[in-house]
Amino acid sequence: MNQLPTLPANIILPHHVVIIPDGNRRWARAKNKPTLLGHKRGFDVAHDVILAGHQLGIHTMTIWAFSTGNWDRTPKEINYLMGLYSQMIDRHLKQALKDGVRIIHLGRKDRIPSSLAKKIASAEAQTSKSTQHVLNIALDHGGHDDLIRNLNRHKPAFPISETDINSLLDTRNQPYPSPDLIIRTSGEHRTSGVLNFQSDQSEFYFLPQHFPDFSPEKLTEAILDYSRRRRRFGGNDKNTHLKLNSGSASKSHYQLLQSPSSSSLTVLVKAIFDLNLPASTPPLEILKAIKDHTDYAFDPDYVNQFYSAIASDKNLFTQLDYTKAESLLTAFIAELFRINAFQARPIATEFNLAHRAFYIDDPESSLTHLKLGYSFLASMVA
Repeated sequence: MNQLPTLPANIILPHHVVIIPDGNRRWARAKNKPTLLGHKRGFDVAHDVILAGHQLGIHTMTIWAFSTGNWDRTPKEINYLMGLYSQMIDRHLKQALKDGVRIIHLGRKDRIPSSLAKKIASAEAQTSKSTQHVLNIALDHGGHDDLIRNLNRHKPAFPISETDINSLLDTRNQPYPSPDLIIRTSGEHRTSGVLNFQSDQSEFYFLPQHFPDFSPEKLTEAILDYSRRRRRFGGNDKNTHLKLNSGSASKSHYQLLQSPSSSSLTVLVKAIFDLNLPASTPPLEILKAIKDHTDYAFDPDYVNQFYSAIASDKNLFTQLDYTKAESLLTAFIAELFRINAFQARPIATEFNLAHRAFYIDDPESSLTHLKLGYSFLASMVA
């Protein structure tokens, strides 16, 4: 496994991450390979991603290996998968014993091969005292089955509370039974019933890539995106609310395009954050001042990397390829204003179009796109 990317200082890490590893078969078919090879590739990726998650500081990693609905697959595929899961237990157990990881099975043991069930039970017993991390292997798991099976097992004859239900489910007695972040690959935008009851406040992150193309680096991107999200849990936002005037901000931004200097940047900062700074203040010091002025949990050095990359590339907005400029702008906006990439992207798109219009000498279009961009931003941080 390659060295993991460095995360910003003071990043907000999720306690519990669930991976829905979708797209193994589609990945193989797209490459004209046997579908079982896709599962094998996914098996290897899962090991690296779980290990990376724990190394990054995530306490609980859950991998959904096999759902209650997957029994509709062919016997050949199911048999192959059960063989892979047996290897998975061996491989993860070896790592778990070394790293202090507790292995827990989520799901039914009565329908999987008895040899696999015994191997899982043995791994659970051998790691039962480990407290550093948790690895949940969701095998023959379904959220509805989890709830129904465990309620039937106890047959309560009295009204039950949410706490009572949590104490019955397969995730009972875990420090972090509820997922903070659920990641699904392969472009599907649904949960398919993973940890139904436990995931009522989970954040979701969907990727278009199939799971065999997932990686520790993409996991890191998902964690970064999660760290910028404003989790309200039905209550109030704890972050600073900006009273942003999109008109004055767009005019100040246009001045920055006309004269890309520290003095122009301080004018823009005043328009956005209502923060007065000396005209000669360098960008990194400006970012530190913003952090002191707000309660935004960003790392000034990390944000400055994006700003420097944008400011130093004179050809960034004059080339026909929009991808690099929009990617940098999205990351910069998301990290600075503590919004996720999905929220930041339309803002970045407008800024990108505004910069391009400026460089082809179309000031009217440039100002229009800047105003739209700041209108979007104002709606996200208000």
